[in-house]
Amino acid sequence: MNTLTAPVSRTPYFARAVTYRGFARDDGLWDIECQLLDTRDHAERRHEGPDLPAGAPAHDMLVRLTFDATLTVVNIEAQMSATPFSECQSAVPPMSQMIGAKMGRGWRKAVDDAIGGACGCTHLRELLYNLATPAIHTYTLHNRQNGGEDFHAASEARTAPSFIGRCVAWRLDSPLLGRTYPQFFKAESGAKPAAGHS
Repeated sequence: MNTLTAPVSRTPYFARAVTYRGFARDDGLWDIECQLLDTRDHAERRHEGPDLPAGAPAHDMLVRLTFDATLTVVNIEAQMSATPFSECQSAVPPMSQMIGAKMGRGWRKAVDDAIGGACGCTHLRELLYNLATPAIHTYTLHNRQNGGEDFHAASEARTAPSFIGRCVAWRLDSPLLGRTYPQFFKAESGAKPAAGHS
C-alpha cells in the first residue's frame, strides 16, 4: 500500500470524491457514469437558503455519457442533486451540445466549445474533461475480452493511438513505446526500440 509521509497536525475542511464507471450496453453502445461529490467537515453558512450541515453535499452531480465504437458521443444526461444556487441548474440543458463530439485529441477543446465559460458549469466540465480516459479504457477492455483487437498486436497498428506522446511512459523515445509500438518510436541519443512486447 502506498503511503505519504505523516502529516503535521491539521484540521479537515473539504473533501471531493470523483468516480467514473464504464459499462458495455446490450445495444452495442457504451456508457460512462460519473459523479462529483463535495462535502465540508464543518457547517457552512450559505449566501442563500439554509446553512449547510457538516457532511451534507455542497455539490452532487451525476453525468451519464453514451458513446459508440468511434468514441463519438451519442447521448448525454446530467443531474445536479446538490448545488449552491438554484441558477446552477441551468447548466444541465446545454450539456446536450456534447452530442456528436469525439473523444481523443481535442476533447477538452470540444468540451470548452460546447459548455465553456458562462454557457455551462465548472464542475460538469471537470467531469467531462477526465471522462475520455475511462471511456477509452472501458471500450478497450470490452474489446479485448470479446475477441477484438489484441493489445499485443499493437505493432501492426497504422495509426498512432491518441495517448502516444501524452505522458512520460508513452513518450516518443520511451522503451515502452519501442516494445509495443515500434513503428511510432522516435529514438533520441541513438536509442533503439527493444525487441518483443511488454
